Amino acid sequence: MKESPKKEDIKQETNYDETKKSIKYTEKDESIAKAKQTPTFNLSSEFYMQAFLMIIIIIVIIALTNVFQLASLGGLFEQKLAEAKEAAKPIPLQLTTISTSACEDCYDITPFVDTIKSYNVNITSEKKLDFYSEDEKTKEEVKQLIEKYNIEKLPAAIITADFTNPNLNALISKIKEMGELKEDGFLFTKITPPFVDAKTSAVRGKVSLTLIKDSSCKECVDLSPLKLQLTELGLKIKNDDELDISSTKAQNLIKKYDIEKIPTIILDKEAEVYQDFTQLWAIVGTVAKDGSYIMKTINPPYFSIKEGKVKGFVSLIALTDSACTECYDAALFHKPILESVGVVFSEEKDVDISSAEGKELVKKYSIKKVPTIILKGDIDEYKALAKAWLTVGTVESDGAYIFRKVEVAQKTYQNLETGKTETVPIETASS
Repeated sequence: MKESPKKEDIKQETNYDETKKSIKYTEKDESIAKAKQTPTFNLSSEFYMQAFLMIIIIIVIIALTNVFQLASLGGLFEQKLAEAKEAAKPIPLQLTTISTSACEDCYDITPFVDTIKSYNVNITSEKKLDFYSEDEKTKEEVKQLIEKYNIEKLPAAIITADFTNPNLNALISKIKEMGELKEDGFLFTKITPPFVDAKTSAVRGKVSLTLIKDSSCKECVDLSPLKLQLTELGLKIKNDDELDISSTKAQNLIKKYDIEKIPTIILDKEAEVYQDFTQLWAIVGTVAKDGSYIMKTINPPYFSIKEGKVKGFVSLIALTDSACTECYDAALFHKPILESVGVVFSEEKDVDISSAEGKELVKKYSIKKVPTIILKGDIDEYKALAKAWLTVGTVESDGAYIFRKVEVAQKTYQNLETGKTETVPIETASS
């Protein structure tokens, strides 16, 4: 039998367990206490005072900065407002005009004056003078202005102002191409003819035109439309005369200016004041010693004084093959093209290659393809045609122009060497 523990042993074990638990609880309490402990700083009152003062200083600096910025913005706003008010003020200037009342056709200066007044300006003085005034005081004042500003053409307009004022920039940019800035004023110089020559008092730009023609030449070019074109260029035609070549006056002019072609146009020296005209005239004519403008380049047909006959007529022969029903119509195709470059035909006819004349033409000009055309006459009078012809045909020793490159028609044609009809696209023909 197993013996039961003694009371003394049981008591000792109980005391041991309680002691062990007590030790564990004591260790646990100590670790909890340590864990609950937090570090502490010993901040003095002096530290708090310094931090407080620093914050106050920062706040004051920020406040002062804001006040300064607001003050600056206020000053800038006032400055801009003052500038805007100044710019809105009308710009003071003085305007003087010199008119030419006795010249009804002379340039009208009113639109220029209206342009000036349309800007934000205050015309403190507007003086209107007349070049033809009988008043001695006005005459002297006009004379002084002409000398002071070196005025060459009348009417004139003079603006005086403080041109250093930036508010005048918009006005100056508008009118700077219309005149010249002088020392103390702006002179309007964009005067188109007719005008009065300030130095000689003569009216310039009233042109006399003389047209000489041959009334017997019904086919000769008509130069009447050119007169309209001249007026559209701005020329003021004062006198417009038409003379027949048979008249004595016409014969004298023909001799004086060595005129070789009729019709022609003669303009007197007054045309020289029209700059656009003089630049274009170099293409069609010459200027005589007396300043007259003589038209020399005349489109055909015209009457040649030297040869005593009309020049510029062309005869057209359409060489065809009646057996080729699908071949293109040479006359129908080529004639409109030739007429578009101004060619005038004196004769037109169709010739079949089966005829005696046709066979002769084929043999004479070694023609390989038909239909084609043969031109005879004054083809060389048509400079553009003569130049272009070299790319599509030949010029024979007798002056005949033969169309060779029938492929460019992009139509069906007959190849006389092969006896077959052919159609070659223009892309292939030109490659």
